[in-house]
Amino acid sequence: MDDVSIVKQKTDIVSVIGEHVNLKKAGRNYKGLCPFHNEKTPSFMVSPELQIFKCFGCGESGDVFSFLQKYEGMEFYEALVSLAKRSGVALRGSFTNQKSDKAYLLELNALVAKFYHYILTKHPFGKYALDYLIKERRLKPATISEFNLGYSPQQPSLFHNFFFSKKKISPSDLEKAGIVYIKDGFAIDRFRGRVVFPLADSRGNICGFAGRITPRDSNKELAKYINTPETAVYRKSELLYGIHLAKRHIKMQKSAVVVEGELDMISCYQVGVKNVVAIKGSALTSDQAHMLSRLCSKIILAFDSDFAGDSAAKRGIKVLNEYGFEVSVAEFGKYKDPDEAARCDKQSLFKGIDNAVPVWDFIISSIFKKHAKDGNFSKSRISREVVAVLCEIDDLIIRSFYINFVAGKLGVSQEVVEAQVQNYIRSRRKILDVAQFDVKTTIAESANDNQKQKDVVELWQERLFSLTISYDLKQLINLYEDGVFTNVVLKKIIDHYKNYNDLNISYAKLVEILPPELSEKAKNLALLDIPEDQEDIQKEIRELTIRIKRHNLNLEKEMILSKIRKIEVDGNDKNEDELINLQKKFNQIVHKIASLALDR
Repeated sequence: MDDVSIVKQKTDIVSVIGEHVNLKKAGRNYKGLCPFHNEKTPSFMVSPELQIFKCFGCGESGDVFSFLQKYEGMEFYEALVSLAKRSGVALRGSFTNQKSDKAYLLELNALVAKFYHYILTKHPFGKYALDYLIKERRLKPATISEFNLGYSPQQPSLFHNFFFSKKKISPSDLEKAGIVYIKDGFAIDRFRGRVVFPLADSRGNICGFAGRITPRDSNKELAKYINTPETAVYRKSELLYGIHLAKRHIKMQKSAVVVEGELDMISCYQVGVKNVVAIKGSALTSDQAHMLSRLCSKIILAFDSDFAGDSAAKRGIKVLNEYGFEVSVAEFGKYKDPDEAARCDKQSLFKGIDNAVPVWDFIISSIFKKHAKDGNFSKSRISREVVAVLCEIDDLIIRSFYINFVAGKLGVSQEVVEAQVQNYIRSRRKILDVAQFDVKTTIAESANDNQKQKDVVELWQERLFSLTISYDLKQLINLYEDGVFTNVVLKKIIDHYKNYNDLNISYAKLVEILPPELSEKAKNLALLDIPEDQEDIQKEIRELTIRIKRHNLNLEKEMILSKIRKIEVDGNDKNEDELINLQKKFNQIVHKIASLALDR
């Protein structure tokens, strides 16, 4: 048995996936909300017997390796190593010598982070930056160590001596990692003169870096903030700063505090707000929202005090609403951001988070405050802004509540505000590309038609097959010989089972011996949602068997009836004996159908 098979055999897929998805027993399988798309009704199934998963909503499927590849963004080698370590398997085959480009870049980033951290904490060239972080930013040495903060000095010799002379790393590799850029044939450290924040994924792998200029190193040529450019391992839209440290706190508290930058996050974490992550600016992305949706259902936005008018923030709020989060906003009184509140008065930070207000309350109130001194023009200006906000509220009940609230604040009737909202929605619809809309509608209708065309009897047979393998695999043969299964694929699967030399094999073994064109179908059939109770399974097997038999008999009855009618129309006496036989068969089938109805 090879390394992959051994690791797979020793790994419990339910345990691995259960760490990321809330799974509940569903017959022989487990069921939960799919982690790969947004859904409210569980359609994600995991089979401990077959060691596979499948979502019947979005179609994602695979084994424990592909789950980690899709969920964690691992390559196969990374997933294998991770699961081998988890299950205590020592890899002994060819995989021990494999290393992907991504794995190498992650190792390189880890080494770079170690170098920057050493310069900051141990080298004389890092003393000024260390003093800046401790005295001005009020970070504790333990915090600096926990977040692995670093410093990249202006002196290029330190960087070159360590990476190129001592470690023999090529400039092109560092360029691929986004650490250096090449100018006039020289490799230049991208982060020189900056405090460096390693950017880790949820597993703690360092994917990239953010750099912040220090006051002493500040000049017109250097941007205040920079990030690693997009690389094979770093994508800004997918990363949440601090997630590797905060995720267990977020899961435990069922809420996440979202801030705008690294120092905001670190300062909050240092004073005890552990369920905190940072994004770049206020532009929260769908990937980030999806990551948080795996951990919690409540988001507290702790942005700069002027974020209410930020269009990027509003886009982020819309994304969060699409994922069904309960979103609120923290305010910190006289302090402009959570970093300042944490440094100057941590109680104001705690109070702001504890008393966070619903996001729509915050935005609408901010609009009224902004135009409070506009005199006679205030109502029209408020109306223009607030109506656009009200249209962003998808929940009609919540929208109605805020329409009533706005009407009261403006001193007008609720109907007037409602009319303005509907006018705004209609005007936006007119801007839509009608042709594109028609294409999407046609595609959707076509997909629905195709689904409707699927034979209902085929669905019955697939359901019966799934129930039977959960109850008694051998019963498949009896149903097959009784003519219940007419679906060609199902009959082929049962044929392979009948012809195998051991009818006591497990269904997992049956799937193994099937040819590829049948095994995928067989796997999917094992993942259908089946009752937990054996009596319920037996009852449904009986009912489906009767339904299918009645259907098959009705088809046969219609065929015989058609032949009888043809003979009667032809009026040929030579066919009298055939007519008598057909009528006997017809009566027999009618009796069989009636008896099936009575049995039921």
